[in-house]
Amino acid sequence: MPYLIQAEEREISYELFAQLAEIIDESPVLTYADATSELHHGHGILHFEDQAEAERLLVRFNASGFRCFLLDKLLDMPAAEDLHLPAPKLEAPPELVMAARLDTVTERKEWDYNPWRIRLAIFGNFPLTSGVEERAVEEHASYYGLDLLTRTRHWRAHSGSWVPVREFLITADLTAAYRSAGAQKLVSNDRNIIRFSGQTDYDHYVKWLYQLHYARP
Repeated sequence: MPYLIQAEEREISYELFAQLAEIIDESPVLTYADATSELHHGHGILHFEDQAEAERLLVRFNASGFRCFLLDKLLDMPAAEDLHLPAPKLEAPPELVMAARLDTVTERKEWDYNPWRIRLAIFGNFPLTSGVEERAVEEHASYYGLDLLTRTRHWRAHSGSWVPVREFLITADLTAAYRSAGAQKLVSNDRNIIRFSGQTDYDHYVKWLYQLHYARP
């Protein structure tokens, strides 16, 4: 199964995004809605069943100014190991450093006792209820993710604040490491970094940069 890999970390303008979606839409098996969904959720990696289609898009994408390359198979990433930010222990210098903000939404259920429900049931000739009401409550939270990689090692830290992440980035020896756009911004004291709606989306991003760094021809 061929994979089309975005070849550089850059922001995609609305105009370019629409152009890329139209190029994908030329496929006989994809609609424009499918194309935009692929681009939104691919996070730098698009996979195809057809080799000829992948090669067509490679040529068209590069001609549009969107640099990319093809892979027949993605590299397997090493499993993540916990990194303790206040006292990080690394057995090897990281070669790839990524930082991002993750916004999460979780849902929990709450139960409230409402005696009026019982009274209404009695006097309104409705079936008797317990008076307990159940409702769903959304909880929003955000934290910062930091991932450090070599070809065979992967360290990961989460922090509720950007400060420990930035402290690590400015004190660790990352001379030989590629630093993601988010990591570079934090070093410059800019907290307006790339954001993801949960761990899964961020994992796709980490996977893409790993392919870009280690599998690029």
